[in-house]
Amino acid sequence: MKKLTYLFVLLLVFSVVAAGCGNKEAATGGNGKTTLTLFSTMSNKGERKALQNAITEFEKQNPDIKIDANFPGNGYEDMLRVKMGANDMPDLFDTHGWSQLRYGEYVADLKDMDWVQHLDPALNQILKDKSGKVYAYPLNQAKDGISYNATLLKKYGIKPPNTMDEFITALETVKKKSKGEVVPLWIPGGENGNIAQVFDQLATPQLITAKNKNYAKQLEKGTFNWSNYTPLAETMAEMKKKG
Repeated sequence: MKKLTYLFVLLLVFSVVAAGCGNKEAATGGNGKTTLTLFSTMSNKGERKALQNAITEFEKQNPDIKIDANFPGNGYEDMLRVKMGANDMPDLFDTHGWSQLRYGEYVADLKDMDWVQHLDPALNQILKDKSGKVYAYPLNQAKDGISYNATLLKKYGIKPPNTMDEFITALETVKKKSKGEVVPLWIPGGENGNIAQVFDQLATPQLITAKNKNYAKQLEKGTFNWSNYTPLAETMAEMKKKG
């Protein structure tokens, strides 16, 4: 039988978690305290400090509970996969949209918690299934996309692009009409996640929402033919080559 744990993006939910401790196997030390393991994807020092402060405050208010926080950094996803294989998941951990597809069978049902009645229906497809099970507590939600300079597009008579071809044409137009003074596309390269995020944004219209090219089911089932992804990588390389 798999150990059920609580899946949250953590900062605001410690009091909720404490109420559910009886549903899982939390470790109890010789000092009588219950220790809960917490794994987080947070890599930014400021975010980690904020979380540690929240933990400290929680432990003051709940002296019988200790939170053991871990921040694996870039090795987070690999470490969680190993823990899934060993059926040794953390008591608390965060994720970025994998609550059902990856972690669904390992997490407790949160549908009876008070906050569920206030859940944005837009999050249902991510956090709920047809039976009504609620897989995770959402800390935030965002509309992701590529930001653009509306003033610049207006100046050069460019409509916001809706397709990859229109996107590339818009970039070339900016470069041409500005006589090379404006860099039409900038992707910060300080972290691997930045370029990966842009690939993610551009892959959606290419592989999910494009007409006659919806590979969502294949991606979910692991039957996706990755040669269909190659054109995007080639396009990105060509864009870099063109400056």
